[in-house]
Amino acid sequence: MNSFLVQYTDSETMERVFDGPIFATEEEAMLEKEKLERKGHFDVTVESENDIQLDRE
Repeated sequence: MNSFLVQYTDSETMERVFDGPIFATEEEAMLEKEKLERKGHFDVTVESENDIQLDRE
């Protein structure tokens, strides 16, 4: 099963959050992405767990 990880740069600390929330569907992840952007966080991305695993190999 594929899952989707939301990564972002925290607007207060300016640190990259690589272990953000994980969602079962891309739609849920995209909603979280929009929510984080509205809160002012930067560089919000949605990554597939499969894509992340391929990058590690």
